Amino acid sequence: MSTAEQQLKRIQDKLQQLLKQHSAVRKENSKLNEEIEVLNKKILTQQQSADELKQQVSILKLNA
Repeated sequence: MSTAEQQLKRIQDKLQQLLKQHSAVRKENSKLNEEIEVLNKKILTQQQSADELKQQVSILKLNA
């Protein structure tokens, strides 16, 4: 195998490795984005619950 062929083979191998890494990173990124969505929904729900509790406390203070 000539030097040029060896270099081409190394380049192809490296490209294949980088494509696999890219695919793995995209998959992980997608998973993390889904997790962010779930956590944002949870935060919103907790904020709404906190707001409701604050309103209840205010009402109770007014009635006391």
